[in-house]
Amino acid sequence: HPTSFQAVDVAVVDYYQRRILLGRKPGEKAFRFPGGFVDPTDSSLEQAAKRELWEEVGMIEVGQTQYLDSFRMNDWRYRGERDQVMTALFTTPYVFGRPEAGDDLEETKWFSYDEITSVIMPSHEKLAARVLAHVEKEKCHEPVTS
Repeated sequence: HPTSFQAVDVAVVDYYQRRILLGRKPGEKAFRFPGGFVDPTDSSLEQAAKRELWEEVGMIEVGQTQYLDSFRMNDWRYRGERDQVMTALFTTPYVFGRPEAGDDLEETKWFSYDEITSVIMPSHEKLAARVLAHVEKEKCHEPVTS
C-alpha cells in the first residue's frame, strides 16, 4: 500500500507589522514556510509544528498554534512515486525574538503580506493563499492607527 507521509508547515504572522516569516533552503531562490516531517516522538501535530519551527528558525516566542488546513503536497522527493506527502498547515502569532536559520534553512526573512505571492515557492502557493485569506479575516489583531 502507498504511504502518506505526514508533514507540518507553520506561518509565523506578525500581525502588528503585517508580515510573515519565511525561510529559504540552500540552492533555492524561492522561500517557503518553515516545517518538516512529523516525528514518531511528536505527541501531536501542534507539537510537531512547534518543534519544526524552533529547529528551522530558532527559539522565537510565538503565541498559540492554530490549525488552518491540510494539503497534499507536490514534494520533489516523491514526484512520480506512489508514496506522497500530506501537510497540516498551522499559523501562530509572532511575539518576540530574532529568527535565525537553522536545520536545513539557509536564510529566514520577514515579508509583508503583499510580497508573499512573489517570493513563495510554487509548491507552497496554495499554503500562502490560505494563510493570506486567514490574516485578511483576522484584521481584528491589527493595531488601531489614528
